[in-house]
Amino acid sequence: MACRISIPELGVNDDAPKDHLQLAGVPAGTYTATFSAYNRQVSHTFVITAGQATRFSVNIAQGKVRDLGPPDPAAAPPAGPAPVSPDPKRTATREDPLAAPRFVIPEIGITMIAVPPASFIMGTELGNRNERPLTRITLSRRYWLSRTEVTESQWLALMETNPSKEPAPDRPVTSVSWIDAMEFCQRLTRHERSVGHLPEGYFYILPFEAQWEYACLAGGEGRLEDELKRTGWYQSNSGGHDHPVGQLAPNAWGFQDMRGNVAEWCFDWLGAYPGGMQTDYAGPASGAQRVIRGGAYDLIAFCCRASYRTGEAPDKTHPNVGFRIALFSLPPKAGNAK
Repeated sequence: MACRISIPELGVNDDAPKDHLQLAGVPAGTYTATFSAYNRQVSHTFVITAGQATRFSVNIAQGKVRDLGPPDPAAAPPAGPAPVSPDPKRTATREDPLAAPRFVIPEIGITMIAVPPASFIMGTELGNRNERPLTRITLSRRYWLSRTEVTESQWLALMETNPSKEPAPDRPVTSVSWIDAMEFCQRLTRHERSVGHLPEGYFYILPFEAQWEYACLAGGEGRLEDELKRTGWYQSNSGGHDHPVGQLAPNAWGFQDMRGNVAEWCFDWLGAYPGGMQTDYAGPASGAQRVIRGGAYDLIAFCCRASYRTGEAPDKTHPNVGFRIALFSLPPKAGNAK
């Protein structure tokens, strides 16, 4: 039976009746869900712990909620990029790379991974003040994100000089400003269009921070220290410097170095989250700093969480800040891409 679903702590308050709701990336905590239909209402309080998944079913007519326990991993495909499959009418070729779930940008060597439309909770109640209020984000269209941070050799394929303080071709390019990173994206867009590899209306650009956080979560935060041992260079294991990209394990969706190694510019202006429910959230329309995500090799584990966010003026550079690129089919809705 379709019903209206409300979970205030997660910003969920759906007016349209539905017969199911699936949430990913829910922070640990206690939540109360209320289900309403035909002048009946059922509430259920549940607890989410780190790394845990849970399910429950609701019978509005009987006023009952049944706890189904954690889902069977073999019963359903993982969330995120895995379900993406090529359009059967299209073949992934050099001329049509977007037909595949992932592709490599010719001549540049950047691997892009597709992420399908989805909804998730951005932020956490357990972090810094600027990581809340929790905001329900709907990403309404597929986007692509580079598998790793842009390397020095990939940077030099389009740009004239290498700004990194310690040059090495496979290490992430650093000491680039937000303006520099956007210039790289714009040059890449022009180049790929000029050789016929990019359909009209698609743009390479820095990811929105909602896109970045969703890809970093890859279905769940997990236990931070365990995640970092597998996937991230940070203060405890980096030796005080960045490392060639792709050396550590990928996250569940194939992305590497999102936690640690170097921090990453995002497109958005840094500002307070709006709370509630947002579709294709692109941050505030103006500000003084652009968002930086992901932590870095010289930072503690707390700063490498998926929800951790900081910022810097768009013309500033730092030796521990680089970027990865995104691709999608519409220009940004907020801010200034110039």
